[in-house]
Amino acid sequence: MNLQDVLFGVPASISQGADEVILGPVTSEDGNYTASVTKHAIESGDTVSDHVKNNPDTISIKTMLADRDITDYAAVGMAARFLKDRLTVKEKIDKLKNWKNAGELLKYSGPMFSSLMRTGFDIMETDLVITSLRLARSDSAVEASLSLQKVVIAKSMTKEIKLPQAAKQTQSKGQTEKGKTSVSPKPKSILSNWSA
Repeated sequence: MNLQDVLFGVPASISQGADEVILGPVTSEDGNYTASVTKHAIESGDTVSDHVKNNPDTISIKTMLADRDITDYAAVGMAARFLKDRLTVKEKIDKLKNWKNAGELLKYSGPMFSSLMRTGFDIMETDLVITSLRLARSDSAVEASLSLQKVVIAKSMTKEIKLPQAAKQTQSKGQTEKGKTSVSPKPKSILSNWSA
């Protein structure tokens, strides 16, 4: 973050690694952090947290997607960051659709407002997927409504355990020792006693 970002703020963006879609003015930003709690009675003295399950966090955003020349005029203080915005509206829409369809893990950086100008509710989240993308056209821009959901990434842990050696090699039923063959007698029919 450079001095101009500190003084004038930074626009919102959605990114995947070095790929970034710089968003226009964010008109609405809503973080939803919920949990599910059991509907059944809990025994007295039982730990309540054992019966609470956190739901994945979600973020809903309403923003304007505009071509670079329009966003440059719209945000004089943030112009340095918007100058990095090389994508057209169509390219931004295509990139957002591709990320949604591929289920790509994304990072959302909400608009950061300078404390010198005004304060804002800054949301910055990683490991998000786009669950919904709605587009509406206006005169000079496209209004985009995005829903993003946090993906909980589990880390697997493995440990190598040495098992003790068996004292004696065992054989499965029907197996013989090496080098020996076994012949099973033919089953005898009970009718063979009745033949004349």
